[in-house]
Amino acid sequence: VSNAKLRWDDNWIKEAQNKAPYKQDYQLGISGGDEKTQYLFSFGYYKENGLIMNTDFDRFSAKVTVDSKFASWAKAGMSMNASTTKQNSTLDNGSYYTNVWYSALAL
Repeated sequence: VSNAKLRWDDNWIKEAQNKAPYKQDYQLGISGGDEKTQYLFSFGYYKENGLIMNTDFDRFSAKVTVDSKFASWAKAGMSMNASTTKQNSTLDNGSYYTNVWYSALAL
């Protein structure tokens, strides 16, 4: 039929996409010291609102480094890293990489 018209828009990818995906990445570092001791503190925050609905990611991270020379022949140092993440995605039965609907419909 030459004058046939669609009754609805079935662009399913458009329906599964997040309307406003974004990324944020913040870093703060503080360093200092003297001839004997140096230090570094750094903090980070990363947030991603994924391209597919209900796929977001948050990470907080921190690092502490201290180096100290306590004798002309001896030096000691300490470094510690920590992070925590929160991720929303579907990992059920390998669908994470193959089926966008599991991620888009996950609540």
